[in-house]
Amino acid sequence: MLRCNVRDLDKRYPNPSSPVHTTQGANQGFTLLELLIVVAIALILSAIAAPGLLGWYSRFKTNEAIADVQGAVQEAKRQAFRSSRNCTLNFASSQVSGACLVTGTRRFQNVSLQSSVTSVQVGIKGTIANANGQPLTAPVTVVVSSTYSSTRPCLVISAPLGLIRNGTYNGTGTPSESNCL
Repeated sequence: MLRCNVRDLDKRYPNPSSPVHTTQGANQGFTLLELLIVVAIALILSAIAAPGLLGWYSRFKTNEAIADVQGAVQEAKRQAFRSSRNCTLNFASSQVSGACLVTGTRRFQNVSLQSSVTSVQVGIKGTIANANGQPLTAPVTVVVSSTYSSTRPCLVISAPLGLIRNGTYNGTGTPSESNCL
C-alpha cells in the first residue's frame, strides 16, 4: 500500500500561482542603477518635447494677444456708440490702452505688438480716424510676434468703416495691409 502525504505532494507539484523564488527581503525596492535609467529616459523625452511645447505656447500667446487687440477695438466701438463720444485707442509694444476700455488696458507678456499707427480714434458710428480725428488714408495693421514662433498673426482695421479681418503676416518693417494674408 502506497501512502501519500499532502506535504509531499506540495513539494513535488508546487502551486502555479505562487512565486517560484521566495526569498524574504530580496525585493525591497529599486536599485540605484534602475532609478538612474528612469531619470535619464525622462530627461531625454523632455528634451525632445521642450521645443514643441515652447512653440505651441508661443503660438497660443500670439493668438491670444491678437484676440485681445480685436476685443479692445470692438469694445472701443461699443463704448463710443454707447456714450456718444469718440474713443482713442493707443497701441504700444506691449499693450493696447484707451480711456473708454471698460475692462481696462490689454497688457501682453512674451509677445510684442507692432502697429502701422500709434493711436486711432473710434467715432460714435464705429468709424476709424487718426488721433486728431482726421480720416485715415490706409487701414490700420496690427502684428503680434514672439521670439519662439515664426507665425505672426495680424489684424487689419479698415478705414473709415472699422471692419476687422485677421490673417497671418509675412512682411517685414512697418506693418501694411497687403502683407496680412
